[in-house]
Amino acid sequence: MSNTDNSSVPMDDESEVGNENATTKSTKVGNKRKSEYWNHFWDFRDPVTKKIVQVKCKYCEKMLTGNTNNGTSSLKKHLGACSKYPPNVDKKQKLISVYKSPESDATIVSNWKFDETACRLGLARMVIVDEQPFSIVEREGFRYFCSVAVPQFHIPSRFTVARDVKNIFVCESGKLKKLIGCLKSRVSLTTDCWTSIQNFNYLCLTAHFIDDNWKLHKRILNFQLMDSHKGKEIGKVVEACILKWEIEDRLFSLTVDNASSNDVAVGYLKIHFHDKLVLEGSFFHMRCACHVLNLIVKDGLSSVKSSIARIRAAVRYVRSSPSRAKLFAHSSMLVKVSCKGSVCLDVATRWNSTFLMLEIALKFEKAFNRFAEDDPDFSRELKDGVPTQEDWVNAKVLSLCLKLFYESTKKMSGSLYVTTNLYFHEVLEVLSCLIEWENSTNMDIRIMGRQMREKFDKYYGDLGKTNIMMLKLFNHYDAIIASSSSKNNRNINVANVDNGSENLSSSNSEQMKKFYDDFDEEESDFIVEKSELDYYLEEARERRVEGEMFDILGWWKEKSDKYNVLSTLAKDILAIPISTVSSESAFSTSGRILDQFRSSLGPNMVEALVCTQDWLRASNVCIDIERFLEDVQKYEEELDGSDTGITQVNEFVGNN
Repeated sequence: MSNTDNSSVPMDDESEVGNENATTKSTKVGNKRKSEYWNHFWDFRDPVTKKIVQVKCKYCEKMLTGNTNNGTSSLKKHLGACSKYPPNVDKKQKLISVYKSPESDATIVSNWKFDETACRLGLARMVIVDEQPFSIVEREGFRYFCSVAVPQFHIPSRFTVARDVKNIFVCESGKLKKLIGCLKSRVSLTTDCWTSIQNFNYLCLTAHFIDDNWKLHKRILNFQLMDSHKGKEIGKVVEACILKWEIEDRLFSLTVDNASSNDVAVGYLKIHFHDKLVLEGSFFHMRCACHVLNLIVKDGLSSVKSSIARIRAAVRYVRSSPSRAKLFAHSSMLVKVSCKGSVCLDVATRWNSTFLMLEIALKFEKAFNRFAEDDPDFSRELKDGVPTQEDWVNAKVLSLCLKLFYESTKKMSGSLYVTTNLYFHEVLEVLSCLIEWENSTNMDIRIMGRQMREKFDKYYGDLGKTNIMMLKLFNHYDAIIASSSSKNNRNINVANVDNGSENLSSSNSEQMKKFYDDFDEEESDFIVEKSELDYYLEEARERRVEGEMFDILGWWKEKSDKYNVLSTLAKDILAIPISTVSSESAFSTSGRILDQFRSSLGPNMVEALVCTQDWLRASNVCIDIERFLEDVQKYEEELDGSDTGITQVNEFVGNN
């Protein structure tokens, strides 16, 4: 061995003894050793011949064959691979990774080392969640950033990223299917249709369910291409999706908007799944409450359109030029308007924007009156005249009315919290206000209230349209849960419940009083012993805490052992969404994914991107109620006989 070969090996003059047979010196007569490699090993000798037969590494203590006649190649090779040999140990400080957990705000600190596969999956996830094009990997800025941040990362092609996206989609799809397959509860669905900028028809199907830990889940199952928006075609596509996910035995309800094509689709599904649905699908069809509210508002606004038109014209006038806006600001200052900013103009076909316009304009009522004095052209140019005192009174009442509907729509359009328990309270509050407006001394408000009440009664006005699902389902679930026992107390008799047409609008309280009186008489004849439902109804009512939302899932989780039947029933009912917003909100994502610059994406890739984004996020996503309300203007025409239930949201594409 030359000195050059040994220069990288530290000198070790110690000759520690591994046991009583180990040498105490590095050289002996007949066993002369010149290489320094021997200094890193303990040697073991034959007791008779005193020759080296084995050596032991001082660092990892591995035993090797040792003989001075065989050279040191094996020793050198071992030192090069020994993980505990000091020159092989990385003495540099390890890199620390600090990031926030996607499931919570907790900060996670961990060791980091470069991983090519993890980087590729992270890139694909970014493309999915942030709605980035595949071609981002070819952009100069992105490539430069990677060269600075992670120079070891080999940037993949856009085709590789697309394949990674599909792999994540398949993986996450399997996880979701397993999650749903393990459920003990049923699954409620929402669906809606959309036409892309390329005139492709898509159907979005969303599942809602509560897991065994009483947590509410919302997951997009499919974003499916279909041939048309006819009712039977919608039914076939939804049927195929249900069978693909193997949830035909777990179906509970389907929430859709009020298009006539959806009635046909629901009828198709009830025929094909009737033997698998609860009570053969008697309560399978759920109508979107938010669309009903919007139709009610639309009818009511027509009665006070003259007052709205005059206020709209006044707002348009002051916003038509910088000089007028400046003069209006001066008038506002003179009358000491406390509101900062200025008035806003509505979109005439969107009642929610009309609400915002009126709400702000009312704060500037005195400013408008002063502006009429300061600008002589103001009165002359407004064809219908300036807003009158009566107009402002109407605007105040109308603003309160629209605010009620606006807030109710926001509450009932949630998809990440339970809405079923809010439904009755919100509808009852709307009814109370409509009754009050019908009795108003203001003729316009009275007419508006009457028109809204007529539309309200169209959907909620009699017992035949009132959902008595709760009365029917207790016996059904009680029978299922107690099927293996001899329990026979079926205490709820609803055989004589009138499903007819007695209208609640004229004698609401009298009709309900009669219904409950009859119910009490029937109950006294059938009760043998107290049921679980009786004990539940006798329990003290939970008191509301002002400003706090009652944790209904937490309450049922705590009471699930006490109320076995009812908790099972509650888990299925509370998962029902009372609006289709969860499906409609997917159209915003799809509009950005499939914009005019990425029109070549195939339907399968679009579905992979839309669904996987929803699955990866699976967190609190704020629904844009303003955007949602843009899509409800055409449902009145659909109710009058149109056979298309499509929600046009091409404006989403143009805005992104």
